[in-house]
Amino acid sequence: MSSAASYRKWKTQADAARAAAQQRGTGTRSTSFVVPTTSPKRTQTAAPASSTTTTNSGPLPSATSDGTGTAAKLCADDVDDSVVDQFQREEGRLLQLFLDSFTDPFTLEQCACGRTGHQCTTRCNDCLQYRISCSDCFVSAHQNLPTHWAEVWQDGTGFFLRHDISALAGGFAFQTGHRGRPCPRPSSARTFTIVDVNGIHSTKIRFCGCSGSDDHVAQLMRSKLFPATFVDPKMAFTFSVLRSFYIHHLESAQATYNFCSGLRHLTDEVFYERVANPYPQLRNAFKFWRVLVTKTKQGQAHGIDRLIPSRRKGNIIVLCPACPELYLNVKIEDLKKIPRELLHILLRAWTTDGNFHANKFIKNTDPDNVSLFKGLGQFPENNAFQLYISEYPKKDGEKSTCSYLNAVNKQDQKKFKGMDITGVVNTQCAHVFILASVDLQLGERYSNTDYAVAHAIRIWIVDGKISMSMNDEEFLNACIQLFSYDISCAYGRNANTRFAKHFPDVAEVVKRFQYLIPLVHVQNHKDDCMYRYSSAYTEHAGHFHGETAEHAWPYVNQYGPQCRQMNNGHRQDTYIGVYNHWNFKKMVNMSSQLTTELNRAHILRDQKRHAFLNLTKLYSDNYEAWNALDRTFKVKEGSSEVQSVYRHSKSKVPSQDQIYQAMIRDLHNENPSESPSKASAPVLLNEGMAIWKLQQDIQSKQVQHDDHPEKRLREDIESLREQLKKKLVSFRRVQRAVSPQITDYVAQRVAECSKSEKFRLEDEALYLPSDFSTNDIIKFGLTALGELERKILEGSAYDALSQLRRDVQFYDSLAGLKKADCHGQEKHTQERARVNEARRRRDNNMALYTKIRDALIALGMPKDDETFLPMTMTSISRKSTDVKRAIGDTYRTDGPLWLASKFRPLASQTTVEAEDESGEETPLVLTQSSKRKSGLTGKKRKLEVDGFDASSNSVPSHVSPPSNKPSQNGWIWKMASPKGVSDADVEKWLNEGDRVQWFRAEAEMYRWLEESEIKLAELLRCIEYFANMAKIWTQLAHSSLDNPGKQAYARQTAAQFSELSSTARSQLDKAGYPHINDLEGLIHHLEGQRNGLKDAINKAATGILAHDEECSSEKEGKDGYEALNTAV
Repeated sequence: MSSAASYRKWKTQADAARAAAQQRGTGTRSTSFVVPTTSPKRTQTAAPASSTTTTNSGPLPSATSDGTGTAAKLCADDVDDSVVDQFQREEGRLLQLFLDSFTDPFTLEQCACGRTGHQCTTRCNDCLQYRISCSDCFVSAHQNLPTHWAEVWQDGTGFFLRHDISALAGGFAFQTGHRGRPCPRPSSARTFTIVDVNGIHSTKIRFCGCSGSDDHVAQLMRSKLFPATFVDPKMAFTFSVLRSFYIHHLESAQATYNFCSGLRHLTDEVFYERVANPYPQLRNAFKFWRVLVTKTKQGQAHGIDRLIPSRRKGNIIVLCPACPELYLNVKIEDLKKIPRELLHILLRAWTTDGNFHANKFIKNTDPDNVSLFKGLGQFPENNAFQLYISEYPKKDGEKSTCSYLNAVNKQDQKKFKGMDITGVVNTQCAHVFILASVDLQLGERYSNTDYAVAHAIRIWIVDGKISMSMNDEEFLNACIQLFSYDISCAYGRNANTRFAKHFPDVAEVVKRFQYLIPLVHVQNHKDDCMYRYSSAYTEHAGHFHGETAEHAWPYVNQYGPQCRQMNNGHRQDTYIGVYNHWNFKKMVNMSSQLTTELNRAHILRDQKRHAFLNLTKLYSDNYEAWNALDRTFKVKEGSSEVQSVYRHSKSKVPSQDQIYQAMIRDLHNENPSESPSKASAPVLLNEGMAIWKLQQDIQSKQVQHDDHPEKRLREDIESLREQLKKKLVSFRRVQRAVSPQITDYVAQRVAECSKSEKFRLEDEALYLPSDFSTNDIIKFGLTALGELERKILEGSAYDALSQLRRDVQFYDSLAGLKKADCHGQEKHTQERARVNEARRRRDNNMALYTKIRDALIALGMPKDDETFLPMTMTSISRKSTDVKRAIGDTYRTDGPLWLASKFRPLASQTTVEAEDESGEETPLVLTQSSKRKSGLTGKKRKLEVDGFDASSNSVPSHVSPPSNKPSQNGWIWKMASPKGVSDADVEKWLNEGDRVQWFRAEAEMYRWLEESEIKLAELLRCIEYFANMAKIWTQLAHSSLDNPGKQAYARQTAAQFSELSSTARSQLDKAGYPHINDLEGLIHHLEGQRNGLKDAINKAATGILAHDEECSSEKEGKDGYEALNTAV
């Protein structure tokens, strides 16, 4: 049977099925399945049994009497299915529907035109729902759609074959010049290639030959066809294909060659090699198209320079709406209103960075090797740049002592073999708008960077005058100028001299630069660079971390492989298009980005404010002295070392031995070996606390021994158990005298417990009131003793928290110094043991505090008590002060142990004494003064806020030099006293750590306060910028009345800027600032906010925390800082 006969048989069956369906009253219907907007987890259900259930190989589902098919029922029943499950269920039916698209049920029927012999043979898949027709009808319907493919049924072969419309009978030719109407004097038809989104068409075209008609180029352009050449064109690209490639190129980095390859495949999937390749023509057409689109979008086609006279003439760079720009978002009359403490609301921050992926191979001479933007984009004019750079040697002569720069300069030069351009150096604003880009030759030389900086500043240079969009020097002086570069420590040293010599027109701007190093890069510099060039310690810098310089590189680097093969002119134009697209997307989303950053700044501003105020209250005794110190860095006389209040002086940091010995001395002072002199409740409780500490110490050592069994550790544990045994005997004797009513009960319980094989002395209960239930306390008459125990427990809890602070300092310092100073396996092993011991001490005190807290709860303290919170690792977190600022410190806050005022260590010795010889009771919590008056000062030193008591200068008597005699105290007691550093030096170092902590907390608070103020000002400037740009484009529309195209585009752009302004205003209102409408209102708001902060600091400095700050701190302590940090 022939293919035509088989097709007619299938068609007859389809017609019969359709007629039967119509007779049932359902009509023909297309079924579809529902695609849910979300894909919830599927609940598996069995498909209902039905004769109409669709299978992968079965027929289409039949219609039911209610007009719904099985497929529709399945969709209604299984809407919770994932789209993958839906596809798998429908796969067979979809496959059949897909195959149906290769034919048409009306093929070879009589055409709807009714003309004799005209069968339905030609269809269009580029039109939606086009009904198959005869060829003549197809041509009539596609007079103005010459790039729609004509698919013609081949009766002999039995399938549709694709043709250009001009290949159909009659020889159709597309007519230009009359907008689709016939031309009275058309030219003869000529073969012409049109490239559209659906392929490459070899068709025919007729130009208008009427008198006074446009030339061929204009006729093509008015037909939305872009000519490949501008003299006697024979190929054109539809505006649609150029727009499509323009977007795909900028969004997915699609190369011209690959796009052309795709068009050839769309033309013929199998024999695509036979299709003409328009790559050379498209490459040029796209370059020209990019120039036209760029100049139109930037207003150069409308003469926008006359309305923005403060910018460089011909500028085609998309600029930042948030950076201060006079006359567009800043008024000259507002400059004098800004107080000194708020200068950062007029901040202009620059970032510069090199990128060695944007390189280029050496290419042969190309006559078209020119940039069509001629220095008006991010790249400077090439001839002027080459003349400038030829005067410099390949390597700059300036040297640096910074190890980071030495490493940079030693990078492998072999990777640049065969390249004449090794990368680019870019200058951007803080919001990552790329302003300038300059080619590099074998490294990141200062001369190249200087040109990039100068080219960026020259955007606002008019007629060679110093401006910055600031034709006024007043505006230049009002702006804070920050410049961030990863080698600022060397680059900025002679920058003023270089710019004065080579770029005098911008030298005044460069003089005002405050040089910074990005916060991640500065970690690899010398420590001095941190305190000279870190924005964290720079007033008015906000949270300008400087790392935004690299944000654009992942996007830009996608174009590296294609751009390095281009000539330099085309390469630069490609990057300019990429840069502008990046800038444009940043501009459109700027208000949303600023709102997000403003909300983040609010969270961190409040968090850092609470942290700093609590620290100020904690260190209120030192506030006046610390606050009087200068926050700016100084260079130490006789050396190059930078001194700063934010720096823990390395000369005062003890060695690991010294830190370790100080920890041992503090341990001994914390546990004096005194026997009770009198049987009394205070003595009983004091002894009980000492036993608790000893038991906890043994338990922690036992855990350490279980993990790493060592003979010396086992001997140490046994020695401590002997001490504990003696203390328990003494304790029970006092207990029998103080609480005889529980003697039998305690003896019975101790005897029962000691029978267990797992019993150990460190697990023995003391049977203090906290070990009893409430009923038993009443039963045994322990209420008074329980109240006394509660008081001593509270004091012990404060002591434990104070000691824990020291333990954390010791551990952090030991761990940091071990990392920096350990060299060699033996030294590493020794220091690791010490670090492990420091960690055990820390964890041991955490466990002790938890035990004390549990006892307080047993005595009636609520579990959710806001004074003594549960102890976690987050609670003890503290940013180390003896090392430079680390990455991410600005997002972290010291734990509640350091911040909550409830945790403030008492300036008292928490102990309980017996009655003195005069018979008068001493207070349960003694001040140092009362102890001196009563003569009860003991060996235990006063717990000062700032660390160890500086008055304790001598080495405790029980820390002895090494001896050959065995010691019952174990190996940690056998170490000699440190040499060269006194106890006073150790105390001074610890106290300095508190000072550094306070100053760093202050800096963090002010930087995030400044950040919130900066973002608020930037959002306000965005509103003003967009509104003014809308006015400017409206003026351009009014001035283009004689040009409807210009006028329409200007009105459209004005409406877009107006919408951006409205969106930014709405976001500012939602952020909680509907009352701020201008700079004056902003300043009034910020001054009130700062005055409130000053009052809060003054109160905290006197030991008083404002009620709202107290409540906020307590809430943060209760809810946990973990949640807040995680949210940020």
